[in-house]
Amino acid sequence: MKQTASLYLYILKLSFRNIKKSLFRFLLFVCALSFLVLTIYLSLSTNEFLKMYYNNETSSTYHDYQLKINPTLESNSRFFSITPLLNSSVKDELKRYLQLFEIETTFTLDSDIHSVTLFSTSIASFTDYINPNNTFVLLPNDAIITSSFAKKHDIDLFDTVDIQLGDKKIKYQVAYIINDYGLFKDERVFVDQKSILKTLITTLDPSLSNLPEVIYERFTNQLYLSFYDGVDIEQVKTTLETLPGYQNLSISHPFNQQRINQNIQITATFFTIILSIISLTLLVFFYTNLQIISLNRHTQYQNLRTIGFKNKQIYLLFLTEIYISLIIGFVIGFILSYFVIDYGFYFLGSTASYKINLSKAFVVFGIMNLLVFISLGVLLSDKKRETQTSKTAIKIFFVCLIVAILLYTKNVVLIILITVAFLFMFCTLKLPHLFFATRKFKGNILTANLFKMTLMKKTFKAYIVSLFIVFLSVFLLFYANRHMSERIKHYGSFYQFDFYITGITQNFTSIEDELSKRTDLQFSPIVFDTNVTINDHVVMEFVSINPDDISIYYDLNISKDALTLFKENQEPTIILPYAFKALYGLNVLDDVVITTTLGNQTSYIISGFFDKELSNLVISNLNTENKNRNSFMIKSLDDKQVLKTSLLSTFQKRLIVVYDYNSSLSRQLIEMKQIQSYLNLIICFILVSLMLSLANQQTLLYQSLKDNYVKLSVLGLAKDKRRKYLIKESWLIFILTMVFTYGFYLVFLTLISDLYLSFFLYEISYDYHLASLFAFIFITVFYFMIRYFYQKTAIRESFSSHFQNFD
Repeated sequence: MKQTASLYLYILKLSFRNIKKSLFRFLLFVCALSFLVLTIYLSLSTNEFLKMYYNNETSSTYHDYQLKINPTLESNSRFFSITPLLNSSVKDELKRYLQLFEIETTFTLDSDIHSVTLFSTSIASFTDYINPNNTFVLLPNDAIITSSFAKKHDIDLFDTVDIQLGDKKIKYQVAYIINDYGLFKDERVFVDQKSILKTLITTLDPSLSNLPEVIYERFTNQLYLSFYDGVDIEQVKTTLETLPGYQNLSISHPFNQQRINQNIQITATFFTIILSIISLTLLVFFYTNLQIISLNRHTQYQNLRTIGFKNKQIYLLFLTEIYISLIIGFVIGFILSYFVIDYGFYFLGSTASYKINLSKAFVVFGIMNLLVFISLGVLLSDKKRETQTSKTAIKIFFVCLIVAILLYTKNVVLIILITVAFLFMFCTLKLPHLFFATRKFKGNILTANLFKMTLMKKTFKAYIVSLFIVFLSVFLLFYANRHMSERIKHYGSFYQFDFYITGITQNFTSIEDELSKRTDLQFSPIVFDTNVTINDHVVMEFVSINPDDISIYYDLNISKDALTLFKENQEPTIILPYAFKALYGLNVLDDVVITTTLGNQTSYIISGFFDKELSNLVISNLNTENKNRNSFMIKSLDDKQVLKTSLLSTFQKRLIVVYDYNSSLSRQLIEMKQIQSYLNLIICFILVSLMLSLANQQTLLYQSLKDNYVKLSVLGLAKDKRRKYLIKESWLIFILTMVFTYGFYLVFLTLISDLYLSFFLYEISYDYHLASLFAFIFITVFYFMIRYFYQKTAIRESFSSHFQNFD
C-alpha cells in the first residue's frame, strides 16, 4: 500500500516537473483549453441566451398579464368599452387588469412639432405597473415622461410641453422623469386619464360628446387582463368573444410567442451552425494537441518503461499531466463563459441575469474527457499496427456506409451534416499526403533531407491538420461577421417609402382628396394589417396595394409575369417572399390561406415571388371588392423632416396616426447591431483561442524538430542558408494549406444554403469575397508572425546550446 502511494506521489511529482520544465507551453495549452471551453459552451448556449433575453423583455413588459384586448386595423374602430366585461362572469376570475389608452399625437417644443405617444391610465394603475412602491402625486396638468424622451428633446423637470389633443393644445408640466420600463418607453408621456379621456373620445367620435362623465372612464383601446391560478384562459377568451361589441376586437396573448420564436430561430440558427462547426474543428484541434504532447513525451515514456514502469502507470502519468491542464483550463473557460453571457445581457440593456447551466458544462467536460481517452488508447497503446490491407478495408467500409446513408436517408439535415463531416474528415486525412508529393525539396542535400525527415514526423502531420483547422475556422468567422453585416445592411433596403398614415376610421375619401392636392409627396391607398399567419408562419406586414404602385414604394425585383398576373387577376392574389417557395414548396398559381389577427381566413392565388429573406412582408392586390382601405403609404418628394412636421400638424390633431417607418426601422437596426456587436465579441474570443492554440502547436512542433536544427548546425550549414530553408518551408506550408482550406470553404458555402432551409430558414446569398479577403489577410499576418519567431528560434539552435539545455 505504501509502495503504491509512493509510486502515485512520484508520478504526481514527475507531472509537475514536466509542467515546470515546459511552463510556457503549459500556459499556452491552458489558455487554449479555456477558450475552447468558452467556444463550445457558447455554441451550446446561443439559443438559450436569446430565449432568456426575449423572455425577460416580454415578462418585464407584460408582467403576468395573460390576455390583451385591443381594436385592430381590420376592425376599423379605435376604442371600446370595458363595461360588457365588468358585467360578465369573467369579472369574478380577474385578478387585476390594466386599462390603457394609447394614442399617437404631437407636442410643440420651442416652436418645433414632434410626434409623441400619449400613455393614459389611472394613477393607481400606472403606479402598480411601474413599481407599487413608488408614489406619484400629480396635479391636473402634470405629466410623467421617460428618460429617453427627456434626453432626446433636452427636457428637464418642471419644463412645459404643449400636447395636441384634437383641436386644442394643452400645456403640461413635467412632474417626473423616470427610466424607460416595459410599455412605458421611448417617446411616451403619461397623463392621468381623468383629465383627457373625454377629449380623446369626442375627438375620435364627435357623436359621443354628450355622454355622462362616468361613461368616458370605461373607454380604452388596450386592455391587459391577469387571472387567478387555475382559470382556463381559452375558455375565458371564448366567453369574451361573445360579449357585445367584442366580436371585432383582437383577444389574444399580450405577445406573439410564435413570432418571438421565429426571431430567436433566425438570429440563433445561423450563428449556432457556424459556432458548432468551429467547435468541432477546435475539438479536433484539441485532439491533435494531445497527439503532439504524447509524441513529445515518447522518449520519456520509453525510458520509464526501461526502469520498470508498466503501461497503466505510463497511462496514469499521461492522464495526470493532461488533467492538471484540463481542469484548470475548464474552470477558467467556464468562468469566462458565465461572464461573457452575463455581460451580453448588460450590453443589450437587458435586466436578465444568467444562471449556470450545469448540464451543458458536463456535456463540454464529457466531450473533452472522451477525446483524452481516445488519444490515450490510440497513442499510448502497444498494439501492433494494422496492416495496410486492413486499413484500406476499414476506409472502404466507412465510405460505403456514408454513401448508403446519403442515398437512403430522407433527413436533409443528416445528409448535409454527414457530407460536411465526411469532407472535413477527408481533408484532415489527405492534407498531410499532399505534402509528401513535394518531398523532392529543391536545395542542397542537407535541407532536402531535413525536409524529408520533417515530413515523416507525426507531430508535423498533426501540425498541418491543425493549421487547416485554424485557417478554416478564421474563414468561417469572417464569413459569419460579413453575413450578419449584410443582413442588417439589406434589411430595410427594399422599402422606398417614408411614412404610413393609418388609424383612419372615417372620411377616408376626403383624406385621399386632401393628399392628392399636395405636391410634396406621393401616396398610395392601401389595406394594412399586422401579424397575419401563412403556413403557421407569422408575417409582420400584410399590405394590399394597387399593382401599379408596387415598383414606386418597394424595390423587390418582381418578374414581369408575376406583376402581370397580379394586376389582371380579379381574385385575391398575393406575391410572397421567395422563402415560402424554398421552404414550403409553394409555386405560382398555388392557393395559400392567410389568417388575419381576427382569425378571418382568405384564400389567395400566388402570382409570383420576390427575393427577400423570410421576415416581415407579404403583398396582395387591391382589386377585390371586400377590401376596406384603412391606410396610406407616403413617399416624400422633398425634405422628409419638413414633410413629417407638416403631416403631424395636419393629421394628428384628428388623432390619425402618422407612422414614421424610417424611425421604426432605425430602432430595429439598432437592436440588430447590438446583437451583432455582442456576437462579434464572441468571434474575437474564438480568434484569440485559435491564435493561442496555434502558438501552442508551434512550440510543440519546434520541440519535436529541435534535434534536426541542431544537426544542421553541427554539419556546418550557415545561418543564412538555414534561414532561406525555413522561409521556403514556411511558404510551402502556407500555400498548400491555404489552397486546400479555401477549396473546402467554397464547397461548404454551396452546402450552407441547403442547411438553412433544413432548419426552415432562408438566407439570401451575399457576396463574401470581401470577407474572404479580410480572412486571408488576417491568416497571412498571424501565420507569418508566429513563423517568424519560430524561424528566429530555430536558427539560433546550435550543438552547444542544445548541450547546455540537455536534461
